[in-house]
Amino acid sequence: MSLPYLLNLAVLKGSDALTDASNELWYGNIAIGTPPVTFTIDFDTGSSDLFVPSSSCSSCGSHTRYNARSSSTSKDLGKTFSLSYGDGSTVRGEQFTDTVSVAGLTATKQTLGSATTYSSFVLPKRSFRWLMGLAFPSLSSYRATPFFNTLISNNAVTAGQFSFKLARAAPPSSSSYWQVALDAVSVGSRQIVGGISSIVDSGTTLIIGDSSSVAAFYNAIRVARMRATLRALDYPCSSNPSVSLKFGGVSYPVSSAAFNFGQVSQGSSQCVGGVASLGSGNDLGFWIVGDVFMRGVYTVFDFDNSRVGFAKLA
Repeated sequence: MSLPYLLNLAVLKGSDALTDASNELWYGNIAIGTPPVTFTIDFDTGSSDLFVPSSSCSSCGSHTRYNARSSSTSKDLGKTFSLSYGDGSTVRGEQFTDTVSVAGLTATKQTLGSATTYSSFVLPKRSFRWLMGLAFPSLSSYRATPFFNTLISNNAVTAGQFSFKLARAAPPSSSSYWQVALDAVSVGSRQIVGGISSIVDSGTTLIIGDSSSVAAFYNAIRVARMRATLRALDYPCSSNPSVSLKFGGVSYPVSSAAFNFGQVSQGSSQCVGGVASLGSGNDLGFWIVGDVFMRGVYTVFDFDNSRVGFAKLA
């Protein structure tokens, strides 16, 4: 029996079932305002701010909109915001506070962004563009308390922990991102890179590394060519590579199903891999460990003890 995708808040005091959007992101539901309006959200451990589409957004399609005038608990902060993300996307709009609930847990006077304009998401192109950031408060572009930290300060949770089901603990090396030491990235018994910093980011689909290490990674599985669009690499579909990441001295395998993003084209013998770079000259100085890895582990994000924990799924 397959395991459900879940976001667990404060060790199962609340949980939100997540929907798999073609292995590119996992989204759930939140409620904003009084009376509450439901929005689909990408829960993102790589950022700290919440935004949803504004009722005045002219390019937001048929998605549910946030209308501040329709909520009795909404307050206009008189501030604008501009957010940018690692995939090149940007979002702009106005800041408000309002009541926000996830899985029965409610934060009052929560700062949120009402997005009036946004650029398309590049890597990959997302079908849902609304985010709830779950990283540390210091990363907030709003200079405001993120949702989960508001729950902590409101004593709405029994512990300052949340987790994803898509754990030997690794302490974060920063108090902004969930940044931890990545001991090694390996193909089979061959270690490609080791002793590097990484960010565990549920808002990123792929595993993103520096261009030279990513090239070496694919060379270990007989790479054919670089893919210009995603800056990922093709590999022979028949090779079925054994990929693993090591944290805290423990190796965690990346399943073939999670790593394989399908054939380059119908009938091709080449497949697109789940490890990519941002291209030469755009290396970040750390790796981003996204959903390709998180699909195969139980991940705990622990504010109380400032650590990230991983456990292999049963």
